[in-house]
Amino acid sequence: LILTGKVQINEEDIPKKAAYYVQQNDIIDIWKQPVEGNTKFAEVHRIEIINYILTDQGYDINLKSWKDFYVQNWRDKN
Repeated sequence: LILTGKVQINEEDIPKKAAYYVQQNDIIDIWKQPVEGNTKFAEVHRIEIINYILTDQGYDINLKSWKDFYVQNWRDKN
């Protein structure tokens, strides 16, 4: 479950105060800041959900994560 704010999932904006249940193969971008010198791009933390299963202890999640990933700045209003 993701409570949105500065989040984009599968290259789609998720409205504030909306809930989204993560699915296998989802790509989640968490907006950090615009790229210095070129605000058309943004630095994000990217998470790709590879697979998950429910176990007795909770969820077992396999994912890929990039701390500093650059994407088109969807928050740029210019």
